Amino acid sequence: MQLNPKTSLSESSKTFLKIDEKISSWEQTTLEKISQSYSEFIDYLFGSLVSESPYILKSHEITYLSFNLALNHALMGRYDLASIEARKIAQREQAVELFNKKAYEALEEQEKFTADLGEEAHVISKIELIEDYPIEDFKSPKVKALKNAYQNASANYLSGFVFESQNDTSLAAPAYLKAMDLNPHSTLFKKAFDNLNKTTKDDSKGEVLLVIQNDIAPQLGIKRFRFGVPTKRGWRSVNIALPIIMDENSYHSGQSFISVDGQNVGLEVTSDTDTLLRRYLKDSMPKYLSMATTKALIQIASQVTLSMGTKKLRKYDMGATELIGSIAIEKFIALGQPDTRTWKTLPRTVQMARLSLTKGQHSLTIGNGSKTSKIMLFVDKNYQIVSVRNIGNKIYSRTESRDGALISNYYDSILKHPIESSPWW
Repeated sequence: MQLNPKTSLSESSKTFLKIDEKISSWEQTTLEKISQSYSEFIDYLFGSLVSESPYILKSHEITYLSFNLALNHALMGRYDLASIEARKIAQREQAVELFNKKAYEALEEQEKFTADLGEEAHVISKIELIEDYPIEDFKSPKVKALKNAYQNASANYLSGFVFESQNDTSLAAPAYLKAMDLNPHSTLFKKAFDNLNKTTKDDSKGEVLLVIQNDIAPQLGIKRFRFGVPTKRGWRSVNIALPIIMDENSYHSGQSFISVDGQNVGLEVTSDTDTLLRRYLKDSMPKYLSMATTKALIQIASQVTLSMGTKKLRKYDMGATELIGSIAIEKFIALGQPDTRTWKTLPRTVQMARLSLTKGQHSLTIGNGSKTSKIMLFVDKNYQIVSVRNIGNKIYSRTESRDGALISNYYDSILKHPIESSPWW
């Protein structure tokens, strides 16, 4: 709906807003859960990592939700609505940060408890110890360079542009600074921050932000791995299921190029979703490992119970029956596969450029190596956005709507007339 130029963006925005409601609910739940004890939080954490749980966007996907909504609103000329989404970006980054902090603390407490049980209660806490796991997914310099998986430089820069369009430099400045912090080599981000407080504005020109999203990001899959667990009755071999990167889509057209009125424009890669996903998986692996290995230990303890009787269980179960605090064994064993659902149409990369164009008609030519597309852009405002999606041999583009009726009805259409559709996931 967002790509099809024959479809109103209001339909796309209404669908995004349905997801936004779920994320708002998740934020509230997170604030409640982080105040709980570690054992209670482990219950919630492990339950959220399995495929049976309601799908909540992964940490790197949450920012993309506000990014897309802000983009839609701006393309409909509603920068006031876009600024609301821009504010959510920082708010939700903070919620993810709080959730991750509590999760790491809870896992550390569990590891301390496990250590107290003795060497026999061996829980693998490092992915390097899992034979045949594709650890190279985490070792690239780009993955190591990322501060985290939940802050998106492109989204923060878009926020700054939106705030600047509303003459709110007090919010634009920190948004640009955050983008610079996440991508310190960007000349685009630095220039925007440096020019923010210029007192003279040329009203004969408009600031045009080009947002180009390329290809399709990799997805997550599941692979089973075997490892040995020592018990007082000898070594037992168990299988655990862990998520891995699956990069099997055929959309690899590469980066885009663009020219305006025949002049080439320098585009910067401002976000790399492939790298964000790999960093997300790297940061989340302790959670998946703890869940998988704890489940394996409890399964072993259950096997011992069958052969020895309940009375002697405590002598041989390595304390596994107490390992997860508040979670009942039956409930824990029933947990399914790791949750590998992902937002399947996110771009592999985002490129951006910002131009000061004389107000009036301009010709844009966009290419991806195998195909080119031309856009006629009419610059008539001080701030405008052009959105482009490059997927394989197809290029989709949208410029800001100039249809007064559509623009005036946009707010009512997305908030007062919700669509009836299939489940949003």
